[in-house]
Amino acid sequence: MLRSALGISAGIFGAALIVHVALEHLNAWINVSDSLPLGIYQTEKAARPYVKGDLVLSCVPGVYADFAFDRGYISSGRCSARTAPVGKYIAAEPGDRVLINEQGVYVNGTRLEHSQPALRDGEGRHLLCRHVDKVLAEGEYILLNPKVSSFDSRYFGIVDEKLLIARLKVLLTLPEQA
Repeated sequence: MLRSALGISAGIFGAALIVHVALEHLNAWINVSDSLPLGIYQTEKAARPYVKGDLVLSCVPGVYADFAFDRGYISSGRCSARTAPVGKYIAAEPGDRVLINEQGVYVNGTRLEHSQPALRDGEGRHLLCRHVDKVLAEGEYILLNPKVSSFDSRYFGIVDEKLLIARLKVLLTLPEQA
């Protein structure tokens, strides 16, 4: 019995080690949050400037990272706030006029679909919308996912390019549940 349990444990450890090495070799990131499809994404270092529509891996700005970690929105990880990076889409880039308020995120006067901030999170806790009204300067971005449950620029505002880690490319995702 003990021999069987040790064999199973060694097998699980070996499989986990193989998966870890494979993911490191692929420069992969695993998304386990519900703001993007669950799956494996490949990270690609920026060979060109980031632009609207890019899916990126980013650290959350300082105090907002602490808030997100304390509430369980993100886990611990390699960002400077010792939190895990998040996968988000670039919704606005330098030169874009951005307005974020309780009605949603507006880029160059157009309200983005599904961008209205939630008043409460999934646990019923109050959320505050981050108000922004400005033309983005060089190196400033707005990150957004088209889901109400996404913790993004609606709540943490402008993201400095220094917090962007890489572009993400989908390798494998699980089908989304209805």
